[in-house]
Amino acid sequence: MPEDTIPCNRCGCPNEDNNYKCVACGAVIHEASVVPPSRDIANHLALAILAAIFCCLPFGIVAIVYAAQVNAQQARGDIAGAQRASGEAWRWIRVSLVAAILPYLIVAIYVAMLISVRH
Repeated sequence: MPEDTIPCNRCGCPNEDNNYKCVACGAVIHEASVVPPSRDIANHLALAILAAIFCCLPFGIVAIVYAAQVNAQQARGDIAGAQRASGEAWRWIRVSLVAAILPYLIVAIYVAMLISVRH
């Protein structure tokens, strides 16, 4: 058996050391691979809450939902899902910010046009 493999406790099949489950029978080989990586993925929860309060409530709530999923998915070991949820939370925070600023920008342009027409 090569050095980087370990035998399954149930069937004895050789498995790579980083496998969580046996490739033959599906038995759990060791719990060490379940531990989430030390690199934390930003959940943006604080920004999502601020976006919901101060920017646009509906889009901010969507951002909060995605931000709340990041830690749970990372704890399950679903790093790709956690990164996807983090990205979606950040996207909805930006959408909330734009939705809050856009009406003011439109009104400012309208007022500027009214002022320029009167002069």
